[in-house]
Amino acid sequence: MNRQSSFVLMEALLALSVSMLAICFLCDLQSKQIQRITILKDTIQNQRSKLEKKYYCEEKQTKIFYDP
Repeated sequence: MNRQSSFVLMEALLALSVSMLAICFLCDLQSKQIQRITILKDTIQNQRSKLEKKYYCEEKQTKIFYDP
Protein backbone atom coordinates (compact mmCIF):
# COMPACT_ATOMS: atom_id res chain seq x y z
CA MET A 1 0.00 0.00 0.00
CA ASN A 2 1.44 3.34 -0.96
CA ARG A 3 1.63 6.40 1.21
CA GLN A 4 -1.36 8.16 -0.43
CA SER A 5 -3.65 5.14 0.13
CA SER A 6 -2.51 4.78 3.70
CA PHE A 7 -3.24 8.47 4.39
CA VAL A 8 -6.73 8.18 2.86
CA LEU A 9 -7.40 5.06 4.94
CA MET A 10 -6.20 6.83 8.08
CA GLU A 11 -8.51 9.80 7.36
CA ALA A 12 -11.44 7.44 6.80
CA LEU A 13 -10.77 5.65 10.09
CA LEU A 14 -10.50 8.97 11.91
CA ALA A 15 -13.80 10.14 10.41
CA LEU A 16 -15.42 6.85 11.40
CA SER A 17 -14.11 7.20 14.95
CA VAL A 18 -15.45 10.74 15.25
CA SER A 19 -18.81 9.61 13.87
CA MET A 20 -19.01 6.74 16.34
CA LEU A 21 -18.15 9.10 19.20
CA ALA A 22 -20.91 11.49 18.09
CA ILE A 23 -23.41 8.60 17.89
CA CYS A 24 -22.46 7.44 21.40
CA PHE A 25 -22.85 10.98 22.71
CA LEU A 26 -26.28 11.33 21.12
CA CYS A 27 -27.40 7.94 22.48
CA ASP A 28 -26.30 8.94 25.97
CA LEU A 29 -28.09 12.27 25.64
CA GLN A 30 -31.25 10.53 24.47
CA SER A 31 -31.06 8.10 27.38
CA LYS A 32 -30.74 10.97 29.87
CA GLN A 33 -33.70 12.76 28.27
CA ILE A 34 -35.80 9.60 28.51
CA GLN A 35 -34.90 9.32 32.21
CA ARG A 36 -35.85 12.96 32.80
CA ILE A 37 -39.14 12.53 30.94
CA THR A 38 -39.95 9.44 33.01
CA ILE A 39 -39.21 11.32 36.24
CA LEU A 40 -41.39 14.23 35.11
CA LYS A 41 -44.23 11.88 34.15
CA ASP A 42 -44.06 10.23 37.57
CA THR A 43 -44.01 13.62 39.31
CA ILE A 44 -47.00 14.82 37.29
CA GLN A 45 -48.91 11.63 38.06
CA ASN A 46 -48.16 11.96 41.79
CA GLN A 47 -49.23 15.61 41.83
CA ARG A 48 -52.40 14.78 39.90
CA SER A 49 -53.21 12.03 42.37
CA LYS A 50 -52.69 14.36 45.33
CA LEU A 51 -54.89 17.03 43.74
CA GLU A 52 -57.64 14.52 42.99
CA LYS A 53 -57.59 13.28 46.60
CA LYS A 54 -57.71 16.85 47.87
CA TYR A 55 -60.51 17.80 45.48
CA TYR A 56 -62.67 14.79 46.35
CA CYS A 57 -62.05 15.28 50.05
CA GLU A 58 -63.12 18.94 49.81
CA GLU A 59 -66.08 17.98 47.64
CA LYS A 60 -67.29 15.49 50.28
CA GLN A 61 -66.91 18.09 53.02
CA THR A 62 -68.82 20.64 50.96
CA LYS A 63 -71.68 18.19 50.33
CA ILE A 64 -71.86 17.29 54.02
CA PHE A 65 -71.86 20.97 54.96
CA TYR A 66 -74.53 22.08 52.43
CA ASP A 67 -76.73 18.97 52.21
CA PRO A 68 -79.46 18.77 54.86
